[in-house]
Formats: sequence, C-alpha cells, structure tokens
Amino acid sequence: MEYRKHIMDNVHGKIAVTDLEYQIINTSIFKRLKGIKQLGTVHEVFPTGEHTRFPHSLGTMHTARKWCEALQVDPHNQELVEVAGLCHDLGHGPFSHLWEFFVKEANPGFSWEHEESSYEMLLLAIEENPEIKISENDLLFIKELICGSDTKPLNEYPYQAREKDYFYLYEIISNKITGIDVDKFDYLARDDRALFNKSQIKFDYGRLSDSEQLLKVVEGKLYKDKEQSPLVKRIAIRDKEARSIQKIFQDRSELHQTAYQHKTVKIFDRMYIDVWILASSFIKVSGKNGQMYTLAKACEDELALSKLTDEWVMQSIRNSEDQDLQEARDLLQRIDQRKMYKSVAHIKIVDDGSLSLKTAEDSVQILKNSLKEVSEKHLGVVDLYINMGTKDKSNPVEKMMFYKKGSDKGFFKNSNELKTIVPEQTYDKQLFVLCKIDDQELLKKAQKEVDVWITNHPEWTLM
Repeated sequence: MEYRKHIMDNVHGKIAVTDLEYQIINTSIFKRLKGIKQLGTVHEVFPTGEHTRFPHSLGTMHTARKWCEALQVDPHNQELVEVAGLCHDLGHGPFSHLWEFFVKEANPGFSWEHEESSYEMLLLAIEENPEIKISENDLLFIKELICGSDTKPLNEYPYQAREKDYFYLYEIISNKITGIDVDKFDYLARDDRALFNKSQIKFDYGRLSDSEQLLKVVEGKLYKDKEQSPLVKRIAIRDKEARSIQKIFQDRSELHQTAYQHKTVKIFDRMYIDVWILASSFIKVSGKNGQMYTLAKACEDELALSKLTDEWVMQSIRNSEDQDLQEARDLLQRIDQRKMYKSVAHIKIVDDGSLSLKTAEDSVQILKNSLKEVSEKHLGVVDLYINMGTKDKSNPVEKMMFYKKGSDKGFFKNSNELKTIVPEQTYDKQLFVLCKIDDQELLKKAQKEVDVWITNHPEWTLM
C-alpha cells in the first residue's frame, strides 16, 4: 500500500496514512474528535486522563493494519478495515460513553448507541470532501465493520457486504462475538499510558499484532453453541496464547476498578449527567433543514450531533445568562469547586456463583424505588459494574478459536480448560447511594432505608 503521510503517536510511534485516510482525517467531522475526551470525567480524578478520541482513532486504524498484515489481507480490503478503525468512534457524543447514559436517562425508552452515528458521520465527511471516493458496497462493508449486522436468526450468516470466507475481517475492529479486537487493544494501551505510565496492564498487545506466527485464518463455527451455525473463516490464535488472551479481560477489569469506575469518578459522572439534564431543554442545536434539537435529542440528527463537543456543551451552560439555566450553572460551579455529592452507603454484591443478574437488578430497583419515596430529587444510586466484556457472567475467551502449531484446524477451549487461568469471580457489582445536598436529616433517613433493604436482600452487603 502507498502512504501519503506519517503521524507520530505516543503509543505506536509512526503511523502511516493512505491518501483516502488522509482525506477523511482532514475534515471538520473527524477533527471534532479532538474535542471529545476519551475517558469522560476520569480527568476529574486522574488529571492526565484528558486524551481524546482523535489519537485513539488513529491508533485503532494502525493496529487494524498490523492485524491485516499478519493475516495477509488483500490491500483493498485492508484499507477498508483501516478506514473502519479510523471512523469507528466518529459518532460519540461529548465525554464519550457518558453521553450515551445521559441520552438514555433523559429519553426513557429511547435507544441510541454511538456506532450508528459513526457511520452517519462518515457520510457527512464524504459530503464535506467530495475527493473521498468509496463505493456503495464498500460503504456497506465499513458500516457492518463498525455497527455489526442487522438482526438475523442465529443460524444464518449475518453480513451482506462480504461472504463467509471473509467473516474474519468482521472480527478485527468491533468483535461482536468475543470482544477481542483492535479497538480494545488500542484503548487499553493508550489509557494505561496516560493514567499510569504503562504500569497497570499485563497483556503485550504489540507481540500479538506484530506476529504472523500467532494469528491464523481457519474455518470454524460462527456460533459455538448453535448446532446449525454456519461455517465461516475466523481468526484463530495459537493455543499457547490462551493465558495471555485472558489477561486482556483482566487488564480491562483492572482499569475499570482503578480508573473508569473509581468511586469518585462515578460521583462526578452522576453530577455531569445531572447538569446536562437540567440544561437539556434550554440549549438547542440545529440539524438538517434547520430543525432544532435539545441536547438530549441531538443524537437523532448527525448534523446536530456533529456540532457537540465537550467544551461547547459545558461553556454554553457556564457562560449563559439565561435564568432557566441557573440551576445547571450552580451545579456546574459545584463541580468546579469540587463540592461533591455525599456518599450515604457503599454496597457490594455477594455471589457464590449461583446468583442471577436479574435477581440482582430487581433488588437494586427496589432500593431505588424506596429512596425515591424519601426524596426523588436529592437521593440517588449509581452502579459500578465490572465484567469481562459480556453482558452476562460468561467468559468471552470460550467463544474464541485457537489452533495448534502446524495445524490449520481451529477449535474452542471449554470452561474446564480455562479454569486455571480465569478469576474465580468474573464480574463485580457495587452500588453507591448518594445524597445531593448537605442535609443531615435526609442522610439519616437514607441510611435507614439502606439498612432495611440490606436486611431483606442478603445478596448484598455494606462495605
């Protein structure tokens, strides 16, 4: 492949850029990522956690290239996979994932995730710069690489742009089966460097990405547990690397525990969301055809969303003189002055392996409802949930394909084979009960409600 430019990166060193990638990078749509913090409010606790989605997107593109080279992908498909890596986060709202929580809370019943918006943003970038030339089928391929497939029965092949022999390409950017992908490789390395100067993560992402001896394309079942699963070409990893691969999810858990879901970060998350909810109806942004959207609705229109950055949102509130925004400004000043919500209780789940997540969620809802009756406005519960990247308690490594040295056959490892390298508990759930005002009487009432709830729900314990 021919490269037009090289960019220096503090994680990967020199990153080469093709002409197509250069054209995309140099649009206002892509440059917007310089105004979107990668780690939301983590900077409130770890001041060096202020890096943005811009370098992460470049790093994901670069790591995708490394994987494509190791798997000997043809140049055309390789560049498209790289572009998908480059554009996979274009649709993030201000403060990244935290904005998704805000949108969900402000619009009950409304579902939005940034991936669909990422594809729509790419179309905006193409509209801005007509020199970006991508065919209709290749655009569909990029969309599927970023967003996954439209819903189909689990016994059918899910993609349209590329056939079964190319399914392994769909595992590189956003792996919907195992969660092991180059997006995760870059953000773990990048976040660890920014926050802890490379001291927390144990997995050597570079060794796997740079080695043709550890990655291979093999034929295997798309869905491990489905008898009628289609056979596809999948990425397999040398069986001796199983322990290293398991470290990816342990590294992820470590960063969640120490940074992403640090107790103080979770409190700031709650305060930021409260600011946006207070301000949402009074700050409007224009979308297509001049239609105006509130902050909470801007994600419905990619043009409106493209105008939102961290600073634009916060400064629009901070600098406003509108009386309707006074409450939001006051709370924002509390954040600036570090006058945080008070913790009433810290609660941890107790699970011997038999507890269902639904039981845990149902009991949490009971607690939230009882606190609402005391004070819906001034009491709240924030969740800390750390898992291995799956929505249930399963181990994603069980869904990976491995191969033995000298063999072209892929196989799965079962839970017994992985038992010695998997933590006894693959998830953790904790709750923080918060009081938003300095009111000792309210604190006592909240603590009493928590004590009663704990007595009735032995699956939880106070810390």
